[in-house]
Amino acid sequence: DVLRTEKKLGYVVFANDYPVLDSAAMVFIVQSPVAGALSLQGEVDAFLAGYEPQLAKMSDAEFAQHKKALIAQVMEAERQLSERSSRFWNEIDRDNFAFDSRDELTRAISGLSLVAFQDFYQQVLVSKDRRVITTRVHGRSTPTPTATIPAHEQAVSAAWARSNRNLMD
Repeated sequence: DVLRTEKKLGYVVFANDYPVLDSAAMVFIVQSPVAGALSLQGEVDAFLAGYEPQLAKMSDAEFAQHKKALIAQVMEAERQLSERSSRFWNEIDRDNFAFDSRDELTRAISGLSLVAFQDFYQQVLVSKDRRVITTRVHGRSTPTPTATIPAHEQAVSAAWARSNRNLMD
């Protein structure tokens, strides 16, 4: 709500998990008619850093409530056959023929301590040493600010633009 409602950066603003087989990942998407891609990246980074003090003040009881809500969400029964089918196919893709990933995930969540989560949050989402893959798409009305983009990113961007010119026209 901060980026979409308070800062009015765009109508499309969301974050979600984005697992790729056994690799965990998160995706943050912000589409904006009023801010450029680099500005939006800075806003997302500031948002993540801004939550760290709240997390530092969180009590064990409050953290336990969040864990309980997350476990309820993970264990929620599928409402449609396609949801159940998708879950089973994901298990098959991971060679997990015990079909118990949800149970394993709830055990992991249950065993997670507040201190461990705070460390994880700092290292994975806030630290300057975190691993990030960033995709920036600049609209036609938003010029690409090449002066602020690192040289190695400019080279990759230019090569992609040359090889995909027909997609951009």
